[in-house]
Amino acid sequence: MKIRNRNISVGHLFVKWFVVILAGSHPLNNKVFAQDTIKTNQTITTSTRKPEETITSPPSLSSLLTQTVVFIYEDKTPQNSTSSVPGRVLGTAFIVGVPLPEFPELQVPFIVTAKHVLADSTKVMGRFTTASGGEPAFASYDLNALRQSGDLWEYPNDEGVDIVIFRTVFFQGIKMLPIPLNMLASKDTFVQEQIDVADRIVIPCLMGNYPGITKNYPIFRDGSIALINEEPIAFSWNYGSKKINTRQRMIFVNSTLNEGFSGAPAFLWPGIKLTSKGTVIGGKPILIGIVHGFFPQYRPIIDTEGEPVILKKQSPGVLGQLNPARDVPVISQENSATGILFPSWQILDILQTDSVKKRVQEIAEEEKKKRENKLDKKDN
Repeated sequence: MKIRNRNISVGHLFVKWFVVILAGSHPLNNKVFAQDTIKTNQTITTSTRKPEETITSPPSLSSLLTQTVVFIYEDKTPQNSTSSVPGRVLGTAFIVGVPLPEFPELQVPFIVTAKHVLADSTKVMGRFTTASGGEPAFASYDLNALRQSGDLWEYPNDEGVDIVIFRTVFFQGIKMLPIPLNMLASKDTFVQEQIDVADRIVIPCLMGNYPGITKNYPIFRDGSIALINEEPIAFSWNYGSKKINTRQRMIFVNSTLNEGFSGAPAFLWPGIKLTSKGTVIGGKPILIGIVHGFFPQYRPIIDTEGEPVILKKQSPGVLGQLNPARDVPVISQENSATGILFPSWQILDILQTDSVKKRVQEIAEEEKKKRENKLDKKDN
């Protein structure tokens, strides 16, 4: 068996790709925050962050990927309330960092999730792990306000793409680790890295019944790529009360995905990989897609005698007359253990739109002015 080292050791790899964005792992103050992302208190939150600490020994890949994940909840906080009231769990999200022009050492964090996770919500909450190890912190996001300020984006000209991105801030005292853009797989990345069927993947995601008490506890689903289809597939999905009919290129994975997993990131797992050039070791934990759901399998319900269960269904008639009842078989929807991902290049498509670039440039200008003001004060 021919084995070649594709890059460097996996342990050292963690440092190479994550050390520059290890925001949130260093000790900050120990307060718990629930700040609106539009009206932020800059003593508590910042639009960008620079790492303040170097990793001396590489942590495990799973512990790093855990810090990229955010849990999304309903926001049930009453008006004029001084404390946050989270509602039910909606799904999983993750953070992507976009470098600032002129200040590449700084990153603007964006929250990425499945559009149907937010559905008809006007406000949601993000649940973060605190650096102090205390209770998790909730940050409130007013989705209407984010839209109005130009800080929320969907896929341009295609409502069928189940991805939404909105801007957040860095919260001090919070473990928040953005995924850098060079870890999001483009279409070219799939070719260059020979990402293909049977490659191993991992998905850190929210298990609805156990989000964790002292910190976020995403579970890791293991699996493999089942199909990267080149032909658009026709299917429908529910966006709140609206049904979306669409045709999309999808990535199918061999993994059982359940409620709460929607919006989670799916990473290529670095390790032994068989390619046309032989077996390679190493590689990056590349983000290949975002969880949409699972491919359902429908089966008729069978009774104890092996016969299909039939129900009588009466449909309304005309002028008060009932139509004859008809026999309707009872069908169950099962999880086929085939998960559906929207590909990562569609996340890149959104982040590379003119509106996102313009917003990032505005933040860069704010940072530039901030630095100039500091220099003026220092000179005076």
